[in-house]
Amino acid sequence: MIEVADVRALASAFDWIECLALALLGATLLSACAPADSNVEPPADPSPATAVNAPASGSTPPPSRASVIRPGQDDPPPVWQAAQAHGDPTATVGAMTLVATASGIEWINDSEGVSSWSPDGRFFAFWEMGEDVYRPAYGYDSAASAGGTLRFLDQDRGEICTSRRQVGFSFWTNGRGALRWSADGRVILDGLVGWPCGDGFMAEPSATAGSADGELSPEGGFQVLDRSAVGDCAAHESELREAATGRLIVELAWKSESYKDAPCGVAARWVDEGSYLIPETIDRGPVLLSASQGAIALAESFVPEQEAHLLTSQALMPVDGRPAILIWFRMPGRPLRLYHLSSGELEVLPFERFLAASPDGRWLAVGESGAPESREAAIWIRPVSAAGEAWTPIRGEGLLPQRLRWSPDGARLAVAGPASVSVYRTPDGQREGVGSTLPFGAGGDEPVWLGPWSPDGIRLPVAAVSGQRTGLYVLDSTALELPR
Repeated sequence: MIEVADVRALASAFDWIECLALALLGATLLSACAPADSNVEPPADPSPATAVNAPASGSTPPPSRASVIRPGQDDPPPVWQAAQAHGDPTATVGAMTLVATASGIEWINDSEGVSSWSPDGRFFAFWEMGEDVYRPAYGYDSAASAGGTLRFLDQDRGEICTSRRQVGFSFWTNGRGALRWSADGRVILDGLVGWPCGDGFMAEPSATAGSADGELSPEGGFQVLDRSAVGDCAAHESELREAATGRLIVELAWKSESYKDAPCGVAARWVDEGSYLIPETIDRGPVLLSASQGAIALAESFVPEQEAHLLTSQALMPVDGRPAILIWFRMPGRPLRLYHLSSGELEVLPFERFLAASPDGRWLAVGESGAPESREAAIWIRPVSAAGEAWTPIRGEGLLPQRLRWSPDGARLAVAGPASVSVYRTPDGQREGVGSTLPFGAGGDEPVWLGPWSPDGIRLPVAAVSGQRTGLYVLDSTALELPR
């Protein structure tokens, strides 16, 4: 018995044979093969956009010449060809929408405000990695494994476009430095600025220079000068001065690990108006340059000098104005410590592993061994603001503590699991819902990777593995449901 689907398949095959014959007679293949009811125009450039039915954000579209293509009707980029093996790539299941597949998919791992999302949350930048680039990436020479095709997901238009200017993704730096965003939502690539799905890139306007004498404190009352020795990027001399008079308050000579990918091996920053954190030094561990107390070696009370190089730290700056500094070892078996700037108290935490702090600085997620009172959960959260705050467990089957993402406002915590993403709310740790990467996930037991939340805290990129393919999903947190 001949099914309707078989008839459609035969008709489609005859249509393609006919269009190829027309192409041999001089007709354009694209126009010859387009169905009569198609309103698709031939693309004006080799960078077509792929319709993916992405949720709209409501912002005004920028100028763009990217053309929409339809699966099976136009000449698609490799993303369509790869996705067809796994069903409809635009299908939405619950809160999850599969938008692309490739041998590998990468994005910028957000750090120090660097993200794959445009400031308005409209565009998400990602790289499709071919097998010739992606497979060796985790082999013998990861430093040389840079490349891939830069694409942008346009949330407003529900399209994917290929960037008209290409910059590679480097596994050595996790994509940092590959692209930046201007405040108006344009992308900056190799010093040229333009709309992600448009052309007409032009030279980036020169930015207003900062203080020539050093990095100013948040209110401008102080400044820090950091000098590195000629020929030795790991050797530093830091000076904290009054900004108005230049009066020297405190100076410190110190050394950092030179292999770090931050400039000259350090990512120091202001914690508040009078406190500047050097997160790690070889001989003293984390050091706080204080306008009122001088140089404070935060770990000298519990770590001998010969172990100071094993420590690192991160400034946590809650919106309530009570900052703290989290200190941890790069090796297991030592508890975390939290230094509270307002009181000077050094709190010992009943955990050994730091997982993540919320971007707003209010919440801390830790995990695994040493859970207080019991080990009923792999992840625990608590507020940062004061010592002795209660811990809240995050419960769920198969959660992966090393793969979690806080929303920008700290209101949600997404945690990866096998072929799924669970989203929890703070402060009570209740699960809001689960997004599944099935049927793409192979067997339902493959772990997933989480990208950075969109600036509005609504959408979350998710990468799932199926055999030798990786699928890029977008989770819509407004459509989450609990499993029944």
